Amino acid sequence: YVGLDYGIYYRDASMSQWSCFTNELPNVMISELAINYCEGKLTAGTFGRGMWETDLLPIHNTTSNAYQTTTGEIWSTNQRRNTDVVVPTGKTLTINNGAIISMARNTFIKVMPGAKLLIDGATVTNSCGYMWSGIQVVGNPAQPQSFNSGTGYYNYQGWLQMKNGAKIENAYVAAMADEAYYSASDYTYPNGLGTKGGGVIQAFATSGNPNCTINQCRNGIGFTRYPAQGYTQPPNKSYIKQTTFTCSGYLNPPYSSQYTNEFIAMWDVHGIAVYANTFNGATSAPVTLRGLGIHSIDADYRVLPTGGIPNTFNDVYRGVYAIVTNPSEITGSFIVDQNVFNGCSRSVYVSGFEYPSVTRNTANLTLSTTDTTYFLYSSASNYYSYEENAVTGQSQTKSYGIIVNNSGPYDNLVYKNSLTNLRYGCVSMNQNAGSYWNTAPGIGLQFKCNIYTNVFFNEAVYTCP
Repeated sequence: YVGLDYGIYYRDASMSQWSCFTNELPNVMISELAINYCEGKLTAGTFGRGMWETDLLPIHNTTSNAYQTTTGEIWSTNQRRNTDVVVPTGKTLTINNGAIISMARNTFIKVMPGAKLLIDGATVTNSCGYMWSGIQVVGNPAQPQSFNSGTGYYNYQGWLQMKNGAKIENAYVAAMADEAYYSASDYTYPNGLGTKGGGVIQAFATSGNPNCTINQCRNGIGFTRYPAQGYTQPPNKSYIKQTTFTCSGYLNPPYSSQYTNEFIAMWDVHGIAVYANTFNGATSAPVTLRGLGIHSIDADYRVLPTGGIPNTFNDVYRGVYAIVTNPSEITGSFIVDQNVFNGCSRSVYVSGFEYPSVTRNTANLTLSTTDTTYFLYSSASNYYSYEENAVTGQSQTKSYGIIVNNSGPYDNLVYKNSLTNLRYGCVSMNQNAGSYWNTAPGIGLQFKCNIYTNVFFNEAVYTCP
């Protein structure tokens, strides 16, 4: 940016000449300019017309403006980054030693296919009260996630590894296995959503080290389509383990009156492991605005404990919200086993699955006088295992244990669950029996060996609550 006698001009690395930058600035002499990259602001002192301030222009429309890391680069001390950062193919960027990296407003870190970003006990954030875009892990959905032990990289996929207290905060999307950047109030996908899926994201803690943290981000970790339609690949190499996802209140601008939307999101991905994580919703928010722990569409994955430590969902609106719109996309198992749901309004929602498994979970439902609360809502799913879950409500009018809706003519079983302090224990909604559907003979849905304690209606046939 340059201030002249008749306004401000700007130029970036992709431009061959200067261009006028007015943005409603009067045609006036500019006496001084100040740039605050962290806040994304340009301030101008004018001759006779006072001070003037506006947002900086987007600086990531082209990678020619980005900082390109070098071979084996290590950031081990605190620093500010004023531009986007790109980790090129064949390069590794390591951020460690407790370093705090403050990214400028709206900037991102992009990990190219065949490159690696390692965050080991360090923090990447925006420290000026705004949001940065987050980390993009770029892949090729038509290629395998094949690891090359000779080079130390995945051949065709970018790789983000977080470990031992690594933290990402104040980002639009903390980490995304795709290519995108934030623009205005939404995301821009230069090549279309899901066309750069396949990047590998791994978060974990080694013995004796603290969990990784995703804090005060609009969205946490996201995965888009992999593999591409028409391709078959082994289960995804990504996993999220021993990570704490937290929203403690309002986010930074431009989301200054909003909260985290979803902590983990998956679209058309398969086999990702979600082990021993903690999801903390904002207790200061209305119940329906406390976000989703895991939100998936056409994805299969496992939500399990490791080392005896369960996934724990605290005060989120929905714990696991899983929908299948295209059954042919599901290639593996959907398992939610031995997890803890505390203060969640709606712990697990399952729709469109065959052979889903929701077993041995513990749920303590939130108290709400206006919102319907339940542990499990199963819609249009069959051949399921819904067994040995322990559910405790607070005796409010709209509390449900397990709701089964439209499981069809098949012999399905809800078995040996413990249901306490609820208005309704087990509920059958709509069509859940073979004879009703006039198809092959079958018993249909059965509730067997469930234990009801202080439940007003143990079992009910009911319309939509």
